[in-house]
Amino acid sequence: MGGKPARIDCPIFTPTFREHLLWWAKKDSANSAITHGDAGSPCLALKVNKILDLVEVVCQQPFKGIGKPEPLKYVDSNIWSRRINLEHRLVYRIKDNRIYFLQCRYHYD
Repeated sequence: MGGKPARIDCPIFTPTFREHLLWWAKKDSANSAITHGDAGSPCLALKVNKILDLVEVVCQQPFKGIGKPEPLKYVDSNIWSRRINLEHRLVYRIKDNRIYFLQCRYHYD
């Protein structure tokens, strides 16, 4: 642990992760409409972009980098988290040279 796995296959996004990412996209869109006063204007999905940046970093360096990566205590040692913000975490599992993205909302389920 602490190093990069020998080879990472393409990431796997669980249904929960996808649901959470969609929630962030809707929230970003709503916040953009409030800020810009035009629900039809294209929005820069700030949280979605941050989450996707974290996903990219995890795929390159699962155990170090931005978002303060740390293994979750009291669960499988292959489950890690990174900060999205103070309230929400990106949670992922490393198993058999694959990265399973489990969630990107709330703390830990």
